[in-house]
Amino acid sequence: MRTRRVFLATLLPVILIFFYSTNLKATNESGCVNCHTSVDLLKKLCKVPALGGGEGEG
Repeated sequence: MRTRRVFLATLLPVILIFFYSTNLKATNESGCVNCHTSVDLLKKLCKVPALGGGEGEG
């Protein structure tokens, strides 16, 4: 029974810190969600190639 308490006392803070830190990363201005959903930032990172208006191959 003592081993279970020690395990839970150790595991609970680790889980809380993990979920808290991932939430902060996602909502941060430089986080994943803001960068990957911003059309302007994506346009700056990748230049879309111009597609030829001619006939297709094949």
